[in-house]
Amino acid sequence: MKKLCHYLNELDLFGCDIKWKVDGEKKFKSKFGSIVSLCLMALLTYSFYLFIQEMNEGKNASLNQKDGLLNENEGLTFESTDFLFQVGIVDTYGNYISNEQNEIFNVIFYYCEQVDLKTNCDFIPSVPCNTLKQSLSDDITQRNSYCMNPQYLQERQNFTLKGSLRMSNFSILGALIKVCENSTDYSNCAPKEEIYQYLASSNLFYSYTSYSFNKELDGSPYAKFINTETSTLYSHTTKHIKVQQKFSQAKTNINPFYFFPSETTYNAIEYDRTIYDTQYNDGNSNLQADIVILLTHTQQIYYIQYQTLMDVLAKVGGLYTVLKMILDFIVLPIQQLLLNFYLLKTLESLKQSMTQNIKTKQANNFSIFNLIKDKKVRKHYQDENIQIEKALSIDEILHMQLKLEKLQTLYLKKQNLSNIQLKDLMEENPSPHSQTPVLSCQAQKIENIPLNSLEK
Repeated sequence: MKKLCHYLNELDLFGCDIKWKVDGEKKFKSKFGSIVSLCLMALLTYSFYLFIQEMNEGKNASLNQKDGLLNENEGLTFESTDFLFQVGIVDTYGNYISNEQNEIFNVIFYYCEQVDLKTNCDFIPSVPCNTLKQSLSDDITQRNSYCMNPQYLQERQNFTLKGSLRMSNFSILGALIKVCENSTDYSNCAPKEEIYQYLASSNLFYSYTSYSFNKELDGSPYAKFINTETSTLYSHTTKHIKVQQKFSQAKTNINPFYFFPSETTYNAIEYDRTIYDTQYNDGNSNLQADIVILLTHTQQIYYIQYQTLMDVLAKVGGLYTVLKMILDFIVLPIQQLLLNFYLLKTLESLKQSMTQNIKTKQANNFSIFNLIKDKKVRKHYQDENIQIEKALSIDEILHMQLKLEKLQTLYLKKQNLSNIQLKDLMEENPSPHSQTPVLSCQAQKIENIPLNSLEK
């Protein structure tokens, strides 16, 4: 049990600095400090576990970013079914315009690519979005909005959105919204008065795929979402809408243990801005709106450095420093009180061996509980603590023990000394490390020293 208590005291991180050694230690340690130290180490161990989990999940990664110019022929290539493009019109009150068989307006999508100043465009017919397998919005919106024909998307494997600084090699994706006009091939349009009544002060809404950057995501740092915008349409005008997206690139560096670095590059497009332009026409053009999605000539580059084991250790060390400062403020006064108890018990034990005073055994009852509960113990503690504060050095107490042993040796040799000579002997050779007055036990009468017990 004593060994267990000794090992428990070894764990005390809040020991008081002293000028002497207590049980071979340079700091006074107690079981209370050991228990607090165990709780602190348990908390640090649990924090270390949580920090390791954050490191493995890629949390709290450091981020640097910069803007740059888009390189020639650089852009984002994606499968045709991955990019969603939706267009529809509602009236002034937000009601969907009934457009069965495209009798009010029709939507035509197009994809144009310019290479070496030569432009090639593919026009893509539209179908109601509810015929697609993808779910863009609610069922009512999908029935009254239009998307690219899935048959064309299956024939075309992928799209590439490219930007260009010199506008020499780039590609765009767009949609044309045209007012229905009767012709030799199609004659199911509604009357013009009805068409203009529907489209006057109507609202065009369009949705398209974009990406948002978030370094905390698992896997790719880009999350795909559907961005929706609206714009007001007027009769005898053509609305030109240019949606600019920015090419984005994220480079992740994962090297938790400094031995197996791994760098991965992810590409995406992020929304930049939308430019609106309204052009008046005198009714000669049936183009109601034109929507263009393109890339700007700039790009955003992100550098993500995930946490390493050294970062985790630094966080644990910082947490330990903060908690140690807080606990020092709380624990050290209690440790100082326990140290005073130790000094008082040492002093009382010395008095007991010199005076045979039974009342001095009251020091063995010193405890925080008794100090609060018992008024006599509290008064005795205050009186004895005054003596300790006058000579708060254990070498003073131990020096008294050496003097007592010297007196006992002289008595065994039967040297006849008077009381005056004994007092002189007690007052000579003070402790070499103490500059404080001699302890109160020196002021006691020499006849109280239990030398009579040595005659036996």
